[in-house]
Amino acid sequence: MPGLRIFLFFFIAAIAGTLLHECGHAFVALLFGFHPVVHYDWCSTISAADWQMIEAGTKNYSEYPHRFWITAGGPAQTLITGFTGMAALLVLSRRTVIDAWNGTHLLWIVLAYFHSRWVYNSLGILYKLYVSGKHSSADEVKLMRYWNIDIATGTWAMLLVACALLAYTTFVLVKKHRWQLIVFGGAGSIAGGWFWLKWAGPVLMP
Repeated sequence: MPGLRIFLFFFIAAIAGTLLHECGHAFVALLFGFHPVVHYDWCSTISAADWQMIEAGTKNYSEYPHRFWITAGGPAQTLITGFTGMAALLVLSRRTVIDAWNGTHLLWIVLAYFHSRWVYNSLGILYKLYVSGKHSSADEVKLMRYWNIDIATGTWAMLLVACALLAYTTFVLVKKHRWQLIVFGGAGSIAGGWFWLKWAGPVLMP
């Protein structure tokens, strides 16, 4: 059943994407001589005490240049994966019609959808910024602070760019069964994220 295949691809991608993102942090940390530990949704590199001082304003994140690159490692991995998927779809679209029910096409579509991380994170950051009044500890917020970028402005820009990339993938590159892609892919992503972050991840990789 093509719909079930889409669901399963995105279910698995939600888990794999989370772990690959953390492996991006770990890879850069290894380059700096650290000994990172990858957990189910974070990578141990900066101490909790250091982050508390940064949050309290007693230390500046820019004082840790190596930490900046470690933090950037995760988003960089996600970006590379997302653009790899889009590039493959662009090449494929020159000689065939991109169909979400085609297994090979679907693989590249799933990789291109790694850009959905920026939508999810942007909404979380904006919610904390405007509703709960709390500060987000997302990688993107740390990077914006390092560059002295206004959090709200940077987050809205990130959200708009991510939506544009996903819209281009969905409504320009994908020609057939795009609505099934949206429905089954969205359901698979939500189910996979819930399964890993709320149940399996804390048990298997605490």
